[in-house]
Amino acid sequence: MKNLSINIAVFGEVNSGKGSLLNTLFGCNNDDPSTCFFKLDDRPSNWSDEAELSNGKVWSNHGDLIVKIYDTPSIAGDIENYLDISMKITGKADIILYIVHESAKSKLQVPYMKKILDSKKPLIVVINKIDVLKSGQIAAIREDLLRNLTYVLNK
Repeated sequence: MKNLSINIAVFGEVNSGKGSLLNTLFGCNNDDPSTCFFKLDDRPSNWSDEAELSNGKVWSNHGDLIVKIYDTPSIAGDIENYLDISMKITGKADIILYIVHESAKSKLQVPYMKKILDSKKPLIVVINKIDVLKSGQIAAIREDLLRNLTYVLNK
């Protein structure tokens, strides 16, 4: 019997908590960056095709099922420079995990959302750091995401 492999590409804006969430999934101590698989201080400028090709980490390996997680460059003001790398990673993915924290930077999300939705891959959106947000902030993030997704789908 052939092994079943699921590849997950993870997107998120700078400071969305993407690295911390990924490291927690791997059981790493975020207070000690030397123990972490995913660097908490990686800026998009540190990304290259080599980083893209080698960053997948096996999260779960249970018999015939292997789950591999791929990080992507954080969404920042210079997204055009790293969209190609992110889309290469998306091409490997079976599922997209999209992490958001704040709605204020949502305009940066639109080009990524468009490309991600165009990929026709299943999308899971996570509102991260929910424990430090007030209910009004959470509602604003949800509304902003729905507005942006509606905009992208109707474009």
